[in-house]
Amino acid sequence: MLVPVVFTVIGLIFLAIFLHERVKVSNARSTILKAMTSACFMGIAFSGYVGLQIPANKSVFVALTMAGLLFGLMGDIWLDCKYAHPQSGITYTYAGFVCFAIGHIFFDLALIAGFYTRGHILYIVIPAVISVLASIFIAFSEKLLRVTYGLFKPIVIVYSALLISLMAFSFGFVLMYNFRNFVLIVFNIGSVFFTVSDFILNGTYFGSGKNRSIDVITNHISYYTAQFLIAFSICLLRF
Repeated sequence: MLVPVVFTVIGLIFLAIFLHERVKVSNARSTILKAMTSACFMGIAFSGYVGLQIPANKSVFVALTMAGLLFGLMGDIWLDCKYAHPQSGITYTYAGFVCFAIGHIFFDLALIAGFYTRGHILYIVIPAVISVLASIFIAFSEKLLRVTYGLFKPIVIVYSALLISLMAFSFGFVLMYNFRNFVLIVFNIGSVFFTVSDFILNGTYFGSGKNRSIDVITNHISYYTAQFLIAFSICLLRF
């Protein structure tokens, strides 16, 4: 468990340096610092896989979770590249959304493959229905949320469904295991922080006057809390 903790400490150091840079200016250097911070949650997951004795029946969960984290890392890079290359901002933003959407699909599949037990189909159906309803709400919520999605509306709707599905699936499995599975609890807490982060980001990207320093800081702190917790869920499989 020592190596994942070391990666966490290094990641927090990079995050602090990154935020100090980002609140001043968005440039190529801040993009590199963000990528280094994200590399640390990959380090946590990988060291958890290599250094710990992962149960054989959870190997698919580990593989799919690591895939989700990897796409999160790529999403981080693409979204930040728009600051270094603003002329291609739309392309990079779409690329970031797509990567994070794929990452959430991997996370959902990881939860199902690792923890679903036959005969509990409602724990699949209900989260799926909640996700669809959430995407419908997002489709008609621009005035309510005081945002304008413009060209990004289709991808925002799809991504919102996948984001909510992550929180809904993980919480559903927490209930299925009667709050007795610590891995699922940590994963679910991570999904909640992910939702908080993207709610803030929604205003930052598509709202007006919501790109303040406090917005940048809270967005990234909640985001990295989410990814680090999800990565740590792999390390906790041995307990």
